Amino acid sequence: MLPSRSRLSVAVFLLPPLLLYGAAVLLPIVQSLVLSFFSWDGVGELRFAGLSNYAFMLTEPDFWTAVTNQLGYLVICLVLQLGGGLLVASLLLSLTRGREVVKVLLLLPAVISTVAIALLFQRIYSADPAGPLNRLLGLVGLDALERPWLSDVHTVLAAVSAPEGWRFVGLYTVILYAALLTVPRELEEAARLDGANAWQIFSRIRFPHIRPV
Repeated sequence: MLPSRSRLSVAVFLLPPLLLYGAAVLLPIVQSLVLSFFSWDGVGELRFAGLSNYAFMLTEPDFWTAVTNQLGYLVICLVLQLGGGLLVASLLLSLTRGREVVKVLLLLPAVISTVAIALLFQRIYSADPAGPLNRLLGLVGLDALERPWLSDVHTVLAAVSAPEGWRFVGLYTVILYAALLTVPRELEEAARLDGANAWQIFSRIRFPHIRPV
């Protein structure tokens, strides 16, 4: 669909990042896949092991524990990022001023370094000295819920998943907000005239319209 000169320009601009992506991401994946069929200590000679590594992995209880934890991490991040992003994007539609400021503030965590976010939440979850989270629980009379969040096996998964979910809420908010702006306003106005409430407008008009996004 593009003239030859445009195709050449696109190829020239795409080639460097694609080569970098291939070398930094795809090549290590292929190397890991190949190495998974060998027995190797990282120094000595490679010995072909067939599927024995996979057989050992699938019968190892710790592997299934890791899979379960990873699925839990995925669910928490998805709920926070997509659910939180959709909620905030819907609220942004009702703002009459300060909308751009809110979007910038929401996007800030996405550009902060991972190390800085880790240190921030380490302080938030701190038990000794008490961090903001434990102090807040104490102030509202929920002292029984105070705990070392990052060393308690019952809370550590949620504690390490929450920062990752929170970090990208702003990114999903902007994407979903842009999608909500494309919903035909005449449909919403017609629904309101027919007596639809806010939830019915969201579930019957807005959400079906933005579902592909």
